[in-house]
Amino acid sequence: MPVNTNISAVPVKVMTPSPSGTSTLIITNSGPSPVYLGGATVTQVNGFLLPVGQQLDVTRIPSAVYAVSGSSATATATTTTAASASGATSLAITSGTGIANGAYIQVGAGNAAEITTVTSGGGTATLTVPALAYDHASGAAVTVVTPAPATVSTANGAA
Repeated sequence: MPVNTNISAVPVKVMTPSPSGTSTLIITNSGPSPVYLGGATVTQVNGFLLPVGQQLDVTRIPSAVYAVSGSSATATATTTTAASASGATSLAITSGTGIANGAYIQVGAGNAAEITTVTSGGGTATLTVPALAYDHASGAAVTVVTPAPATVSTANGAA
């Protein structure tokens, strides 16, 4: 029986491999927007695109599979005022105006861009976020983003 998982702009685990390493999984994009598959730090930039209505049959999965949805960005809201190392849970920014608690933000650009959620500090110059996946230099763009709605269905395949 398929399991439906709502996908957001931050990585959501959709599958954990079996201890024997013989897992076979069918992943279907059953939602209205593209999703991107990969590891725990998957983004729209580094993930494997699974278009709407498409299916992927994966065997011998060595690690957990995560998914993210696409997102649309507003203008750059602010920039970081200090470097942040991967694992950091705090972002020092020039201004928190327009950034609320619970907002999705993109930190950085290119391959090191990541989308995270503001857990506290919205509206201030110090945002608390879940542990960052990447290092970000001082001056990195911080942009408020809106995730596209997405859903994937997962089901065990033939072994």
